[in-house]
Amino acid sequence: MKQHSLTWAPVAALVALASGCADPSPVSLSGADDVATVKVSGAGQNLSVSHPGRFDLTVSGDGNTVRVPSGNVIRTLRVSGVHHGISVSSGASVQSIRLSGTGTTIHLPKDVHPTVSGSGVGNRILNHVEAEVPP
Repeated sequence: MKQHSLTWAPVAALVALASGCADPSPVSLSGADDVATVKVSGAGQNLSVSHPGRFDLTVSGDGNTVRVPSGNVIRTLRVSGVHHGISVSSGASVQSIRLSGTGTTIHLPKDVHPTVSGSGVGNRILNHVEAEVPP
């Protein structure tokens, strides 16, 4: 029985990967516990992400550029994959960051100091944004 489960795990992973690649929209919205989750996935996306109220933001894939304008409140920023650039404007906030993957840079306002957890190589979190990040 255990071997049967292990046989289907790679198949399930491939189906999930293939279905994710077939999605024509790089951003999807889901959520539980009354907090929306905005998901950015794919490769080379260049997006500005806003949502009314507090929300979770998940960025995955390769080389996505994501801007979060002033006035947004991110409960949890989850980042996986490689070489993302994420900029949070002054006047926006991030409560926690879960970071994995390689080569991601996150720019935060000077006054935003979220809890950070995760792993990976070559990831940077910089607190230096003083003004609105241009589009």
